[in-house]
Amino acid sequence: MRSAAADVETHLRGRSYRDVAAELDVPQATLGSRLHFGLEALRSAGSKWEYDPRREAIRPSTSSELRV
Repeated sequence: MRSAAADVETHLRGRSYRDVAAELDVPQATLGSRLHFGLEALRSAGSKWEYDPRREAIRPSTSSELRV
């Protein structure tokens, strides 16, 4: 599973970091780092999506400025 797949599993399918990290056989901190840089890549690409830490999900941005 690549970083993009980890994004899908955690943010879109709602799986826990612990479960996805175990499946990838990497520490949770490594998974968190991969997800962080994946979200940064989306932001730098001018994406209209934002991360909602309360729900641990990616959603369409409701403002003109992207927040991560």
